[in-house]
Amino acid sequence: MLLLQILGVVLLVVVAIKLVFFAIGVISLLAWFLGLLLFALAVVWIFKKLLAPPGQASRVDPKAGPQLYNHTGNVILFEEKPDLLQITKADDTTAGTITIPNGEKIKVVEEAENVLKIKLKSGLHKEKVAWVSKSDVTGYKT
Repeated sequence: MLLLQILGVVLLVVVAIKLVFFAIGVISLLAWFLGLLLFALAVVWIFKKLLAPPGQASRVDPKAGPQLYNHTGNVILFEEKPDLLQITKADDTTAGTITIPNGEKIKVVEEAENVLKIKLKSGLHKEKVAWVSKSDVTGYKT
């Protein structure tokens, strides 16, 4: 009788240990699948960013955007229309070419009532396209 009780306790301990290892295995498998899913999502997100077609519009924060310089100092692009989409590739329509005081050339692509859509032709931000206020571009004739 004592032998049966000892065997019962040993069997119970063995089953408990097997259940613990089974639970650890299930948790490890779930963690592995979750890691694989997160990795796949990260890869898809990165490739969507890297392989975006040229000319695709993207939102621009006016405080983090590129800057022009004029005689009064920094002029933040998108000052007039901060929620406007920045176009990363310009078309070839031109209204005229002007020079800002520090010598950088810009091409006027589009003109609105009080803002200009420009493409920088020289300098640090060459080939960038943005909207600037007409009042910030000295020497521009409407």
